[in-house]
Amino acid sequence: MNVLIIEDEIHTAKGLAKMLKAIDEDICVLDVIGSVEEAVEYLESRPALDLIFMDVQLSDGIGFEIFSEAEVEYPVIFTTAYDEYAIDAFQVNSVDYLLKPVAQDKLHKSLEKFKKIFAKTEQKEQIEQMLKQLSIFPKDYKTRILVKTSRGLITLHVSDIAFFYIDTQLVFAKLFDGNYYSIDKTLDELEKTLDPKLFFRLNRQFIASINSIANIHNYFNNTLKVELKPCVDKDVIVSRYSIKEFKKWLDA
Repeated sequence: MNVLIIEDEIHTAKGLAKMLKAIDEDICVLDVIGSVEEAVEYLESRPALDLIFMDVQLSDGIGFEIFSEAEVEYPVIFTTAYDEYAIDAFQVNSVDYLLKPVAQDKLHKSLEKFKKIFAKTEQKEQIEQMLKQLSIFPKDYKTRILVKTSRGLITLHVSDIAFFYIDTQLVFAKLFDGNYYSIDKTLDELEKTLDPKLFFRLNRQFIASINSIANIHNYFNNTLKVELKPCVDKDVIVSRYSIKEFKKWLDA
């Protein structure tokens, strides 16, 4: 079982990891993260997680901010010293809400609760996967996008789009010929409809076509800096959490 701990107190995180290992030796703590910003960046890399343990009060804000800034697809067990957030916790992906100091017996019960829920979810996913494998029709990805301009509606061919990006909270499509158009969709929505062999979510601001990648450089903190064509007037950074998938995409 792969676990992420979101906790800004290192000794608390180490204690939690130690208890988890004592309860189940198969539990693997993939990472310990102490801030909202880093958690959002990590989760955007779509890690192979089974469960998240999350504190409410983090070094740069409240843990619930993560749910509004990133798509959290994983169940969460909250571990916190504050009982007033319990109702908020159960409005998101919460399996349980444990008050600090976390007792090992209560942690054990929470894990058992998670496993019962997960077993049902896993069965459902296995059935869905079987149905997908039985389907003879490949998934349809977008080949055209309808956009509004001052002259009316026009259709953009996806093959002509170099990248999608966010600027001043609006989403734009930049074409290889240098033209750009406002898109009435979020990057999250676009990501689900674009062919993943051709487009990659570089970070929260950019989705790029494989044909738009001009150069790649090593950057600070084990990240990568990507030069796009047409060029952009800002640094496009691939986080260290997404580098493995990014390289896999480039080498497909």
